Amino acid sequence: MLISLQPQSFELPNIGAPPPIPVPSTHADGLHQMHLLTVGGLYAAPDLVEKTLLDRQNSGSTPYVLDVGTGSGVWAREIAQKFPGAQVVGIDLVSVPLTAGTPSNCTFEVRDVTSEENLRTLEQKFDIVHIRALDNAVHDYKRVIDNVSEVLRPGGVLLLASVGMYAYDEGKKLLSSSTSDDGRAPSALGCLFNALREMFSKQGRATDTLWAWPNWLNGDAKYEQFGMLDGYNPLGPWLQDGERPEKAIGALTKENTLGILSISETMLIQAGWEPDMVKEWVEGSRREIEAQEPHVYKLFRYAWAVRTTL
Repeated sequence: MLISLQPQSFELPNIGAPPPIPVPSTHADGLHQMHLLTVGGLYAAPDLVEKTLLDRQNSGSTPYVLDVGTGSGVWAREIAQKFPGAQVVGIDLVSVPLTAGTPSNCTFEVRDVTSEENLRTLEQKFDIVHIRALDNAVHDYKRVIDNVSEVLRPGGVLLLASVGMYAYDEGKKLLSSSTSDDGRAPSALGCLFNALREMFSKQGRATDTLWAWPNWLNGDAKYEQFGMLDGYNPLGPWLQDGERPEKAIGALTKENTLGILSISETMLIQAGWEPDMVKEWVEGSRREIEAQEPHVYKLFRYAWAVRTTL
């Protein structure tokens, strides 16, 4: 289900560099597939992205694409295959191994996107800058947006994508992490996600930045033509197919969420949460997900904006 909404804004913590999250490659691959199915391709705003790249190519110049926080490099490789006339650069804090399937127009570099000076040494200005799932890997997401504006060509497109650490019921209301007024017990998944958000915030991660994107980009003279798309993905194959393959999306979202439960348990206990309480949340979340009761959505948010001539 794809809808748009106007989020609220709030101040985000900036208290230090966050520690790494031990995410297995299978989780990253599954998340990539969910993004593909959610928006029907590698990116939201396809008309804008493709026009930008093709106009650049038709002018006789080579289009350049930058993938920030490239991870396994899967998005960079696939967009390089889709646009063989473009040059694609993926950057991350750690090196990305070149595989046999890496196109010749795709390269990877070790760079710190939070360092403006580090980014400025890139040899090219870029027509597309793509940032996905970077929220919990940096402590100052706004600085990242500011920094990439320096390497984004005027008229170039900034693409943002993130998954909110929230669970919603069928009415798109947040699952409660506390006992309701009528005595209903809180959702275990709601409790678990609430604890993870609190832990991420205490660790200095840029948690929940997706709510701040509209204010940041609409209020920045360096960007214009802001747009946003929300995908509410079913957690489990309980929703009938419509414009999107909801059952396939739901199956992937379920598999992906179940895969991170044990990671969540370890992280919360190491961060000082009471072990028995955490185990109860994790086991309760697993039961809720397997039983598909309640029916739950997870939010996938996408935003884009065009670099001005300033």
